[in-house]
Amino acid sequence: MSPRLLALTLILSIVGAFLTLRFSVQYARALSRRYRRGVPYLYGSAGRAFFLMVLSLGLLIAGTTLGATGWGLTAYQPFREAVQAGTVQVTSGADRTLSFTLEPGPGYPIGKGNSVTGVPAGNWSVVGRFILWHRSLKWLGLQDAHRVALVLTVPNLEKIPRQESITRVPLDLPGQGRLWKILDSYGRFLPMVETREFQTPWRTGPVIDLQLYASRIGYLLAENTENR
Repeated sequence: MSPRLLALTLILSIVGAFLTLRFSVQYARALSRRYRRGVPYLYGSAGRAFFLMVLSLGLLIAGTTLGATGWGLTAYQPFREAVQAGTVQVTSGADRTLSFTLEPGPGYPIGKGNSVTGVPAGNWSVVGRFILWHRSLKWLGLQDAHRVALVLTVPNLEKIPRQESITRVPLDLPGQGRLWKILDSYGRFLPMVETREFQTPWRTGPVIDLQLYASRIGYLLAENTENR
């Protein structure tokens, strides 16, 4: 979580909680005075206290939402321009299958490689899930981010338009990257954030290692010149 986002989260949450508690007490007292005989009551004070309580609750909700979003983004790799996500290694397995391993690069949110075995051989592609924020929200400290999610395989590229012919195999730790799914589910109500899936160009066969880079326009695979 960026320092600016953390600061805004704390300020909104603490101020919102304090004001919500304060105006909730005022609202309760105003209601009590309004409906008790012989107790002086200032006309409109209950409505005013209720209105301020709702506004304060809005601040608290905003702070909590920012904090939850910032916490969810810690599972993703932030980027402003092209950034190295890691190294992809593809090896041949038994029974005409492939094994995939992602060795994370600097700044990727996991400390060890993810791997999957038994993937049907054929043309393959690596898919990542991207969270792209509108520039009007980036002053809050929100950054574009991505996370490698899937491996796609298809025996014949001519079958790509048929979704049933594409095998989708998770290349991520179970339960990780939930923020993307939440934002994608409510995307119609969140016009200031875009959730997309980008994939690498199709390749075939095993590779020793390929450098995987992420940017706002998607993924790019590049050969590691050090191993040439």
